[in-house]
Amino acid sequence: MRDRSWLATRFLVWALLVGASCFAPAPARGHDIPGFTVRAAPDLTAYDEPESVRAVVAGLLPDLRTLPPWNLSIERPSADTRLLRFANTVWNSGAGPIELYGVHDVSTLQTTVAQRVFHADGSFLDHKVGSFVWHPEHDHWHVGDFATYALWTVADDGASVLRTTSSDKLSYCLIDTDIVAPELSGFPAGRVYIGCGRLRQGLSIGWGDTYEADLPGQELDLGGLADGQYALVSTANPRGHLIETDVSNNTGITYLELRGDQVWAIPPPAPSLALCRSAGWC
Repeated sequence: MRDRSWLATRFLVWALLVGASCFAPAPARGHDIPGFTVRAAPDLTAYDEPESVRAVVAGLLPDLRTLPPWNLSIERPSADTRLLRFANTVWNSGAGPIELYGVHDVSTLQTTVAQRVFHADGSFLDHKVGSFVWHPEHDHWHVGDFATYALWTVADDGASVLRTTSSDKLSYCLIDTDIVAPELSGFPAGRVYIGCGRLRQGLSIGWGDTYEADLPGQELDLGGLADGQYALVSTANPRGHLIETDVSNNTGITYLELRGDQVWAIPPPAPSLALCRSAGWC
């Protein structure tokens, strides 16, 4: 589980291992970093765009999924502000890890992120997925545009049909924090991805990355939203930049009841089959 003391400790480790790299040349290929070995630094000139990579890749692809958001609560930072807070877990159910490398350009001060897709023979293919950004509130590096959160109304047919509020596209540090599916083939018994630096981040097979409800970004502003039933929708990889097996299963949904400053999870509403069909949801 990700808590503030752990984040502080991880930042100190990051500062020792990575901080010096801001003032030194980038590590050479195969450079050993304490705790793991970078197999080979990504080569910017070898990158392909995601569309062309998807057309040829036959690797051990990851498959991102999102657990239903949990640990719901209402926060009142001021008399006229009401926030819905929640925890979120994204995990990897695929045949391979999701592994991200940062390549820093000292001339532009930008850090491009490459996803490394592995093949069964140990070879790999890199492609661009975006950029690493420094997150001052979390004190470490995040990959941009990784997730979105939204709150939807619930219609009579049981479908979520109207977005009432949503977050910006959220950046994430990807690390192994929680075991989700140890029965999957290729599941490592121990954490593989443990740091939020620019050198390497990722999610192992069967492992999840949890952001606790009290962390910055784990909230939606409810504004003047009326009491009632809603669907809290969390989606990983919303723009499809990351190569994975299936982007249609990236969303986790929690139905909730909102009453003033109280909120609790409820079972999914039983849909009306006729309404569901007429609305085109089933």
